[in-house]
Amino acid sequence: MMREKLKVILKREGDKHKDIFGVERVDEFDGVSYRYGNSETPLCPSRSEVVYPKVGTNKSGEKKFVVNLGNETIQGVRIELCVRNDKCTFSELFPSGYSTKCIQKYIYKKLLALGEEDKTVVEEFRLPSCCSCFVTGPENAR
Repeated sequence: MMREKLKVILKREGDKHKDIFGVERVDEFDGVSYRYGNSETPLCPSRSEVVYPKVGTNKSGEKKFVVNLGNETIQGVRIELCVRNDKCTFSELFPSGYSTKCIQKYIYKKLLALGEEDKTVVEEFRLPSCCSCFVTGPENAR
């Protein structure tokens, strides 16, 4: 039902948002490994994939339908997810009293969504962007 409604709205609006559709690419190599070889080990393992959101929560906390109908009206977004949310790799090599943790980081990505009065609107949606290692020092080091 929502799919049909979105098709009607997009047809009525024409090519207004044609440039927003497409699919982001997931490279086999990340930037560092590609330049320096594959001998690096990430402190926080992650996996990349392309997702095609149908519903999302915008920056204002409102649930919105994302325009993702397939073919020429598709919005594929590359995300990166932490494989684990515990200690970073090589954490045992940090000085005594220091602790590490892999933490999921997020960005806001602009996507075309269904707005009020049956019109499309570009909204920002929170999506996972990378996995980072955070280090906490000993309490007495402050």
